[in-house]
Amino acid sequence: MKAPDLAGAAGRGVEASGLELICRDVLVARGRRHWLENSGCEAHGSFTVGGFRLGQGGRVLLVQGVLDLAPGWTGLAEVLGGLTVELRARGAEPVALVDSLRLAPGSAVLADSSGTEALRAAIGVEAESLGLEVCGGECSQSDVGGDTVLLVMVGVLPRVSRRDGESRGRDGDRVFRVALPEGTQEERAEQVGALGRTLRDSAQEGTLAWVGSCRDGGLLAAADWVESTGMGLKLDAGGADFACLTAAAPSEFLISAVGEEIAEGVLSLGVLVQEVGEICAERRLDLKTDAGPTLRLWPEEIRRDQSSPEFPALEAGSAGVLETREDYEGTLFELLADFRRDTPRMPSPAGGSGYGVSGGGGDVVGLRLGARRDLLALAIGSAQHFSGLDPYIGACLAVCRVTRALAAAGAEPLGLLITLPGERVPGASLVYEGLRHAADALGTTIEMATAAGDGFAMPGVVAMGRPTANHLLPPRFQQAGDLAVLLGRTREELDGSVYDAHLRGICQGTPPWVDLENERRLQDMVRAAGESELLKSACGLGSGGLIRGTLHACGVDVPSGSLLGLQGDPDESLRPEAWLFAESPSRMLVSVAPNDLPLLKEKASRAEVPVHFLGKIGGDRLEINGQLRVALESLRRAWHGSKGRAG
Repeated sequence: MKAPDLAGAAGRGVEASGLELICRDVLVARGRRHWLENSGCEAHGSFTVGGFRLGQGGRVLLVQGVLDLAPGWTGLAEVLGGLTVELRARGAEPVALVDSLRLAPGSAVLADSSGTEALRAAIGVEAESLGLEVCGGECSQSDVGGDTVLLVMVGVLPRVSRRDGESRGRDGDRVFRVALPEGTQEERAEQVGALGRTLRDSAQEGTLAWVGSCRDGGLLAAADWVESTGMGLKLDAGGADFACLTAAAPSEFLISAVGEEIAEGVLSLGVLVQEVGEICAERRLDLKTDAGPTLRLWPEEIRRDQSSPEFPALEAGSAGVLETREDYEGTLFELLADFRRDTPRMPSPAGGSGYGVSGGGGDVVGLRLGARRDLLALAIGSAQHFSGLDPYIGACLAVCRVTRALAAAGAEPLGLLITLPGERVPGASLVYEGLRHAADALGTTIEMATAAGDGFAMPGVVAMGRPTANHLLPPRFQQAGDLAVLLGRTREELDGSVYDAHLRGICQGTPPWVDLENERRLQDMVRAAGESELLKSACGLGSGGLIRGTLHACGVDVPSGSLLGLQGDPDESLRPEAWLFAESPSRMLVSVAPNDLPLLKEKASRAEVPVHFLGKIGGDRLEINGQLRVALESLRRAWHGSKGRAG
């Protein structure tokens, strides 16, 4: 979002009322809305940080930022550096990074077949320079919005301090603007580390009262603090160059401190330090300008202002007749490039962070953290094209997918972190309601919600969970002779699917039917079955449908290692393309030992979860009787860029 010229307007003598309208516009467009105040959001201190407690007093903190992609990935280093500083300023050590790429149909990233790999490589290089491990991510396409990347950074508090990392301050504490200078990657990484450690030490000593990231603008950072602490801020928006109040500045921070020591310590690092105001006792935001009287704003009232902009109406799309294709093997090979691009990256089993980062079930990453090495699970996801077809259903499906991934890994969700589209995005209010409704129905809470502006069209959802056992259930088939079972009902739902978008070249129609009660029963049943060690593996189905989940379970997406095939039977009541490619929700692909199949059916029957026996696991081929017969090694070569369909 282009920043209004606040400082320039003040210099031209614009009336205070005009500046107030500018500030209101920014707060409404980039704010959290009053919706968050009553949505069950459990955030404390700042809406930009979410935390999850560990068993023995430690805590996991997560921060997230959104970058509108520009040529050369401009701004990537600044966002990552800013997130690192923000975690350290709250006493946490950054350990891992998860990303979510959102690409538009005309994306420059998609124009090159290796574009997503190049972008992810750039993220990896920047993360490595900061001592982080990229432990997972997703890539999706949307028919609305532009190219964006959501970056979620995980940090660990070794113990919960007396203040617990919450915002605090006293009347009269001084407020400074701190900015990291430009430089080489090595220089930036060094200054990010030095600034983060200085702020962390100051917080522990009690001289740092507050830190707020300006990645969405200093005005929003200040409003967040006022809303969350019950205290106020007086900022000089005229004498200081505070056009940065409204401009996104991920390398800049507002901090408040007691005494001179912290300012002197930060200044010695070679970063910009500028005094811009002070904390006041009354809950308000004062902006002093050169244009006249001080602007006095109460952000929580502005968020409820009745003059909020109207949401643009959604245009209903009609789906044409989808052509019938009987060469399902050929279609599968055509779709592999899409599957590969959208598949989350997982770290090596050994992990490199010292915190036990490892791949888990499906789209899940496992983290062993804290004094007792508590195992946590993290999943990130979205609903791709469905958000463009129906914002409400797309939001529900996004929550379903990440919580289903946790359930497949045997984890129960602790809470969700949500990145919201800007309020002027068509259907934004429907997105908000869908997220809240799905979270409530699936038995979890929204721990943190941040607004990403108008360029971020569909919601990003991160779920953190705790496994019910001391391990994660694997997503891949484990042993030849086991049986593959599909849990849940497949319907003739191809609109908005990867298959549909590939054949039509456009996303239209009606999204899948979602029943949140069915989803809850499936997730509860799979978690219970995994905890009792009834299941050998489990994989939640989503983008790409049954066929993509089967390829994942067979090990095709792994560059090397053993492959386990499947000889399965289709559901004769469905068209083959629907059986293979439909993206009906509330489904999982699981495997069990032959002797355990009757018990699995019994548990599914009690939970009212449909069961379809697929077939026996083993061999080197994927066979769906009458529909597909293809060698797994051929699929693996094609998946990873080599030619080959024979065999």
